Amino acid sequence: MAISPRIGNILVDIVKGGPPADLKQRVTTWQRLGLNGYGAQLVGSGNSHFNFQAIVFGPLVGVQSRMNLIQQSAGTIVTVCDSWPLIYNNCLIVSVSKPTLSPDRPNGGARGQISVRGVIIA
Repeated sequence: MAISPRIGNILVDIVKGGPPADLKQRVTTWQRLGLNGYGAQLVGSGNSHFNFQAIVFGPLVGVQSRMNLIQQSAGTIVTVCDSWPLIYNNCLIVSVSKPTLSPDRPNGGARGQISVRGVIIA
């Protein structure tokens, strides 16, 4: 069974971008007035930022519809399947760019591209 590129439940034609970095242990440090030295605390794994580009081809109305659905996914936790197909679970979408629409001259339709940024939560 082939796995189609998708952002959450939204099918797209291409999902590209570098894979998220592995989760790394994070440490926060602080200082207090009147005390010498620093304090430190392990806060768990993180730093797994991602930036995917989703590309859709088709009739203009269909492309616009899928771009709008992707924009509405900001603030949700989704699974992303890229074009290889590699699957990334627990992706918290932090921001979505404004879509770029252009004519798809060879096929007589439209091409839409949108950037999806976020972090993988453990």
